[in-house]
Amino acid sequence: MAFQENTPTFTDYAVNDRLQYVDSFLKEIDSIIDFRKLKPILNKNGIGTKNVCGVKAYDNILMFKILLLQKFYDLSDEKVEEALYVNLLFMKFVGLSLEDLAPDSTTIGRFRNSLIDTKIYDKLFNHVNKQLEDKGLIAKSGKSILVDATLIKSLNDGVKDKDKETKKCQ
Repeated sequence: MAFQENTPTFTDYAVNDRLQYVDSFLKEIDSIIDFRKLKPILNKNGIGTKNVCGVKAYDNILMFKILLLQKFYDLSDEKVEEALYVNLLFMKFVGLSLEDLAPDSTTIGRFRNSLIDTKIYDKLFNHVNKQLEDKGLIAKSGKSILVDATLIKSLNDGVKDKDKETKKCQ
C-alpha cells in the first residue's frame, strides 16, 4: 500500500495488538468485501504509479477505501485526511502504517474526481453493493451504501434457507 514497506514495523504490530479486540463495522466490511476484485475497475482510471512530482502514488485500493470512509462516516476531504492521522482503525482499514503520510485532502478530491471523469465511480460502488448483496447483506442501490453501524442479514437470505430445509423434510 501507499509508501508502506513489505515487512510490518514494530508500530504495525502494536496497532494490530491494540485493535485486536475492537469490534468494528470497518473490520467486518474489510472481511466481507474482496477489494482485489475492484482492482481491474480501478486500473481503468488511468492514474499512474507516480504523482505529478514523480513520487510514488498512493495505491488505488487505499484511495477507494478512503472514499468508503467518507461515505460511511459522512466526512469531507479535510475531515477524512485529519481522521487518517488520529484514528487507528481508519488507518488500518485503508492500509496506512503510523509511519506513512495520509493523502492530503486535495489528493483525495482529485482521486474522486478522476473516478467520476472516467465514469467508473458508480461502477465501483455498484460492485461493492453487489458484493454485500451476494453475502445476504442489505445494500442500497446507486452511489451510497446503507450503513447502520452493523450489517444486517436480509430477509431473502433466510427465506432461501427455510425453503432448503422444507425440501429436505419432504
